[in-house]
Amino acid sequence: MKLRFERQAQQAIKLTWGHGRYLDPWSIVHLLTGLLLGIVGLWLGLSLWSTVIITVALTSLYEGFEMLLGIVEDWQNSLLDVLIAAIGVWAAYTLLNTAEFSTQFITFMAVGILALTLLYAGWRYYLRHRMQ
Repeated sequence: MKLRFERQAQQAIKLTWGHGRYLDPWSIVHLLTGLLLGIVGLWLGLSLWSTVIITVALTSLYEGFEMLLGIVEDWQNSLLDVLIAAIGVWAAYTLLNTAEFSTQFITFMAVGILALTLLYAGWRYYLRHRMQ
């Protein structure tokens, strides 16, 4: 498989939808995904490190899937996306480990809605600009 990476992004950090060399709005989606996976890990009684390893594996597979679809980005961005998801897991375990289930559930729903909203907005932007 040939790895496809875009020419280096013009901005190291891009605050609007698009491609940043290191960080962009998709980084927030990866953080929120990590938070969600962290909460699921708590519910399943998994250790922090087990959940981090599972998250790193899943997000690495996702980054590979993006390459197969032809979605290209800087390798630094792909690597940071995986790391940021792992940070989301750590944040969930740090902030919610001793929280009541109801607090965890409300947080899961709120983070899930925000993640899906950003995912929708980002994909709309991507598809609109890909067609141009």
